[in-house]
Amino acid sequence: MRLATRLVLTLLVTAAPLTLGLAAWREHAARNAELEALVDYARGRMESGGRAACELDPENYQDPPRLAPAERRLGGPPPRDPLGPGTGGAPRPPRARPPRPDVEAARAVLPSRFELWAYNPDYRSDNPFAPALDPTLRAEIQAGAQVASGAFVLPERAGLPRAGGRQALVRMRWDEGPCALVLARRIDLEAGAGERIDRFVVPALLAVALVLTTLLAFLPIVRRVRALTAGVRRSASSGYAEPVGADGSDELSELARAFDTAGSAVREQVGRLERRERSLREFVENTTHDVMLPLTVLQGHLVALERRASAGAAADPGRVREAQEEAHYLGSLLENLGAAARLEAEELPLVRHPTSLNRLIERAVGRQATIARGRGVELVHALPGEEVLVAADVTLLERALSNLVQNAVRYGREGGHVAVVLDLDGADFVLRVLDDGPGVSDEELTRLQERSYRTEAARRRHPTGTGLGLSIAKEVAERHGFRFELRRSDAGGLEAFLRGPRAAPTAGDAASGA
Repeated sequence: MRLATRLVLTLLVTAAPLTLGLAAWREHAARNAELEALVDYARGRMESGGRAACELDPENYQDPPRLAPAERRLGGPPPRDPLGPGTGGAPRPPRARPPRPDVEAARAVLPSRFELWAYNPDYRSDNPFAPALDPTLRAEIQAGAQVASGAFVLPERAGLPRAGGRQALVRMRWDEGPCALVLARRIDLEAGAGERIDRFVVPALLAVALVLTTLLAFLPIVRRVRALTAGVRRSASSGYAEPVGADGSDELSELARAFDTAGSAVREQVGRLERRERSLREFVENTTHDVMLPLTVLQGHLVALERRASAGAAADPGRVREAQEEAHYLGSLLENLGAAARLEAEELPLVRHPTSLNRLIERAVGRQATIARGRGVELVHALPGEEVLVAADVTLLERALSNLVQNAVRYGREGGHVAVVLDLDGADFVLRVLDDGPGVSDEELTRLQERSYRTEAARRRHPTGTGLGLSIAKEVAERHGFRFELRRSDAGGLEAFLRGPRAAPTAGDAASGA
């Protein structure tokens, strides 16, 4: 069911009990107002001369008077009350019933009226025409109430419609005398069907006005919800590139902005997944291409060694060294491709832990020691007397250090020297990897940190290289907030410079970096 339809049905269902409730409230308020009017009328009349008149002539007292003073002096018969005598009055002789007049004409001639009757403290009236008190009213006054109220109905009289109304028995401020209690009544002819319907007209109009006001207030909200739905669908169809769009500062506008925020998060997540998929695809492609060549070379060396072994000849040390280099390079290549894929996928934040830079350098140097000896390169390292801790991702930082050392050993001159030196400068560490190789030109020095770039000399000496090592080292340093530079060394070759803040030592750091 649509929201607008549900709202209309809800309002229609609510209108009926709302009308009845308003009518009941109106009736209750009218009765309370009528009771207050009766009480005020009774006390006001008795305190402004009514008490004196009652005590002077209690047998004939009622308000308004039944007989005019002149008529009582002349001793004429009392006129008949058009609304009928009280039930406590003396019986009257039977009379012929005249034809019943038109009810509406009777209402025009006989409007509603107030009347007062006085009673003694024992609930009796000296006036023989006074109505008998309702037992319920007597019980309430006897219980200590100052005012007792209720409805009453007069017997139907000849030619007149049924009459009744509200009455209140009021205790006066004096406790004795023929007017200690006063009965105030309002007599009305019985309401016709039209009057009973009129009681519901105003509540019904109020209920209709409330329903219409609610519809006018909520239908724009329904239209905005529909527009918001269309905006969400439009944004989803565009891959959440188009905003939902909603002006204002209310809850619906906040919901639209929440959808836009969620769409941005979805786009970012989709972008990460696409980059990760692209990195994985490129990783597979690069791995297939880059691994096949050194693997083919390694297979060729192994075949040559097998032939020499089958012929009973001694192993060729040069072949063995070249095979070792290719195997070592193959392992480094796979590690670099994995690191490159992770960096391209932007798997941040880095998993940082306090790591011993001393141990990372020792491991990186140890891994390259065999290749260095095979090439006749003297590989040395110098560390400070204290342990240097850095907050780093161990895997990536160790990969970057291995690349720096491997690059110096692999592309330096045979029989040359490579030094790895770690120093302290205040709160920072300074790491330098130096070689005495042939060096590079100014143009090549600025491009060495580019992904997949290799110098012409490097391509001639090692055609199977990928140019990932230095670019990975630079990107890992930048992700950690370290400073990385490549520059000429004093020995004539290349110097890789790395600088960054040390981490504060914590408990358990002795085992970090392992």
